[in-house]
Amino acid sequence: MIELLIVTSILSMLMFVGTYSYSLFTGKWQEDIGQFAKINHEASNFQRLNVILSNLMPYVVRKDNDQPGFFFIGGKDSLLAITHDGLFSQASAEAFRLMAMKTDDEKYKLIYQAKPLNALTINTASQSIDFSDKITLFTGLDRIEFQYFGWASFVEKSQASTGKNAPKPRWFTVFSGLDNQTFPERLRLTLYRDEKQIDFLITLDTNMARWLSPYLSEEVL
Repeated sequence: MIELLIVTSILSMLMFVGTYSYSLFTGKWQEDIGQFAKINHEASNFQRLNVILSNLMPYVVRKDNDQPGFFFIGGKDSLLAITHDGLFSQASAEAFRLMAMKTDDEKYKLIYQAKPLNALTINTASQSIDFSDKITLFTGLDRIEFQYFGWASFVEKSQASTGKNAPKPRWFTVFSGLDNQTFPERLRLTLYRDEKQIDFLITLDTNMARWLSPYLSEEVL
């Protein structure tokens, strides 16, 4: 009888250990699958974001004073522009807004909002846009920074080849294609997380004059 109790106790202990080990294994397996899915999702979004930014479009609109400029409003933590290759429309370019949004845990997420141009006509800079589509690209970020490399104005760029002391392009934290009447030549987006950073450095159209010149008066030219 005592031997039977001992055997029963041993079997019960083995079953407990086996059940506990299986629970740990399945928990770790599910955790690994979840981590893999997250990494795969972010890798896909890195590629998608790179395509969006690599296909920015020098889209000309007019300000309220009829002055032409580019539909490009770049801030320190946001960007409003047009891309040939957006996330929601395969048949049309998209007006989009990328923006950093602070979350309850004091982190940031990067949001992409868009409206296809086949459902929208942008004629003036003051025109409001009702973005119909939205997606969160990244979460848990410590910081998000945009920078823009280019000229302070169309006139400054036109003077670039005038001599030794001619103005040069430089980096800006804020860049308005409407006020500057220029389009940036490069764009840098940096995502910070856990003391690491990932940079998107995009080269854009450097010959913006060919897009704007038809809209400028002969006096400006």
